[in-house]
This record gives sequence, structure tokens and C-alpha cells, in this order.
Amino acid sequence: MLGYDLKYAPDYDGAARHVGSMPRHFFGEYEPELQHWPRKSVDNGVHWELRSIYTAIADFNKQCEFVNCSPGSALTALPMADIHEVRA
Repeated sequence: MLGYDLKYAPDYDGAARHVGSMPRHFFGEYEPELQHWPRKSVDNGVHWELRSIYTAIADFNKQCEFVNCSPGSALTALPMADIHEVRA
């Protein structure tokens, strides 16, 4: 898995639609019409609204191996690896 990092800038402000000091996504920002602006679920730069995915991924990972290759990801429910070291 690459690009699913759940991180936001510490100065992110969803209510004001302000991205903050860094992009919200590993590959950069989406086009304006595809952007979403979570408000209450971003805490200390982490998109906790999606934390329920931790349990789902951990359960699914028992059947199929997922490896998170997103540098600096806040999604810690998966083993981490460098994309250049992973082989299919």
C-alpha cells in the first residue's frame, strides 16, 4: 500500500479549508472538486476519523499480507517497508 498515510499538517484547519504547511496526501493535493475537509476528526496532524480502518486492516491482514510503504505514515496497523525493497 502506498500513499495512505492519514497525516495532516499540524496547522491544518478543515473549517477554514486551509491545507496547512504540508500536503494532506503523499502524492499531493487532490483537484479542488475532489477535496474533502474533515473538521473534528483531525487531532495533532492525524486523521482519526479513519482509525476504524485499523481494525479492518488488521483482520484482513490475517488473510492477505498488506505492507504499508507510505513514508512517515500514521497508519501503524500494518508492517512498514520501503517501496524499493518490496517484491511482489
